[in-house]
Amino acid sequence: MARKIFLFIVLVAFVLIGILVVSTLVLDDTDQVVVGEKQTNAEPQTTPEKTKTDLFASMLAFNSNDGLEGRPDRQELLLDGWSALRADEDAVRAYFTTLKNAFVVNAKLVEETGFSSNRDVVGAFVWNVIEPEKGVYDWSLPDATMQAAGEANIVMSAVIQPFASWDQDVDPEAYKENCKAIDFGYYDFQAGNGVTDVDAYKTFLTAVVERYDGDGVDDMPGLTTRVEAWEIGNEVEGTCGGYGGNPEGYGELLKLSYETIHAADPDALVLNGGALEVVGNGPGPKETKKFWETFFEKGYDAYLDVFNFHYNRERAGALESPEDWIAHLNFFNTLMEGSQGTKPLWVTEFGTYSGTPKESALPGEIPSQARSLPMQSSEFQASWFFRYGVIGFENGLGRMFVDLKGSDQSGIGASSLFNQGPGKDGEPRAFLTTLQAMARVLDGFDRVEEMGEGQYKFTVGEQTVYALWSGSLPLNLADKTLTVVGIDGKKTTVSAEDLDLTEDAPILAWVE
Repeated sequence: MARKIFLFIVLVAFVLIGILVVSTLVLDDTDQVVVGEKQTNAEPQTTPEKTKTDLFASMLAFNSNDGLEGRPDRQELLLDGWSALRADEDAVRAYFTTLKNAFVVNAKLVEETGFSSNRDVVGAFVWNVIEPEKGVYDWSLPDATMQAAGEANIVMSAVIQPFASWDQDVDPEAYKENCKAIDFGYYDFQAGNGVTDVDAYKTFLTAVVERYDGDGVDDMPGLTTRVEAWEIGNEVEGTCGGYGGNPEGYGELLKLSYETIHAADPDALVLNGGALEVVGNGPGPKETKKFWETFFEKGYDAYLDVFNFHYNRERAGALESPEDWIAHLNFFNTLMEGSQGTKPLWVTEFGTYSGTPKESALPGEIPSQARSLPMQSSEFQASWFFRYGVIGFENGLGRMFVDLKGSDQSGIGASSLFNQGPGKDGEPRAFLTTLQAMARVLDGFDRVEEMGEGQYKFTVGEQTVYALWSGSLPLNLADKTLTVVGIDGKKTTVSAEDLDLTEDAPILAWVE
C-alpha cells in the first residue's frame, strides 16, 4: 500500500513539473497569455521617468534608413522601397543587423538628452511596411523601433504614412522622379490620391495602435514603452504628401484616423501631418496657406489634439530677426482661434546650423550653397535655439523636436543635437546643453508673457523666471541679486547692475 502511495505521489509530481515547464516555455516565447479573443501582457509597460523634459524632444533617433548604411546600392534601395529589400532574405537579415546596432548607439544618445520622447518619421509606421499584402502583417520594423525606444526609456511620436502599394494606383517611376526626399521616397509609400480602401485602413490603424498603446492588451510582446502621439501623414499638402490641393480629402482621412485611434487608445494624442512653411517667396507658401485655411474653415481641426508644423526656413542660415518664426506661430494660432479654439503647437522639424555646411546631394537635405553661407558659431546656434524657444513658448508652442544626430557638413545635419562623422560621432553640440538648462528651469511653467522685445516672464509654480536678451533689466530686478543661467547651462549669482543683456548671451534669471 505504501509503495502505491509513493508511486502516485511521484506521478503527480512529474505531471506538475511538466505543466510548469510547458507554461514557462510558452510564456518565454510570447510573454503573453491569451484571455478570450484578447491578449494580455504578463507585465504592463513602464513609462519614461517624470524627470525627463516634455518641452524638447529628439527626432529620427531610430531611423529606418540606418539599416542601409555602408551599402553601395543605398540610394537605389531608398527609391525602390521596402518591397525590393524584403524580396531578398539575405539583404533583410543584413539590414536588421545593421539597424539594431545603430539603434543601440542612438538609444544611449537619447538617454543622454534627458528628453521624454522621440519622433519617428521615415519608415517604421508606413502602412505598406506593416501590411505589405492586404491582411498580411509584418511587425518586424516597428517592433525593432519600439524595442529601442523602450531601451532609451522614452515614448514615441509615430508618423502613420497612410499609403500601401496595393491600395493606391500610382506610377512608381514618376514618383521616384518627383519625390526623392528620404521621408517621401522610402518604403513604397508612393503617394497617390489618398486611401482607397477605407475599411482596410481602419483595420490596419486599429491593429497598430493596439499593439503599441502599452495598455497590456494586444500589445507587442515585451513592450516597455508606448506610442504617445500619432501623426497622420507628413507634409500632406506638398507635392509628394498625397493630399496636395485636397484639404477636404485630408480632413476626412484625419477624421477617420482620429476616431479610430481614440477608440483604440483614448489617451493617445492625434496630430496632423506636419505643415509646410507659410512664409516665403514662390507658390509653395501660398498654396500651403490656402490648404490650411480651407482645412480650418471646414472645421477639421476638431479632429486634432495638437497642431503640428515645420519650420525649416532657417536651416540654411538664420535670418536677421525672428519675424518669420513669429509669423508661422501667429498664422496657425489665428486659424485655430477662428475655428475650434487654440490647441498646443508642436514644431516637428526645426533648427539652424553651426559651422559652414557644404552643399549636399543627399535626398531630403536642403541645398546649402556653401560658398554663400556665412559661418555660424556654436554659441550663436545655442542663443538662436534659446531665443526661438522662448518666443515659441510665449506663442503656444508645447514641444520642439530636434534631429538627434547628423553631419556638420550638411544644412540639416548641422542643426542636430549630436555630431555624426569620423572622429565626431556622438559629440554633443553646444545647444543641447542650452535646451537641457532651459528644461531644468522652465519645465512645467504655468504661463509666460512678453514684457518687451527680448524680455519674457515665466511663472513656474511659485517662482517667477525671466528670459532676457535685450534692453535694460525690468525695474523690479534692478537692485537685486539674481540667480542666472546662461546658454552654457552654468548657474551663477550676479548683481543686477553687473548684467549686460545681449542676443549673443541670453539668460534665465530669478530672485531666490
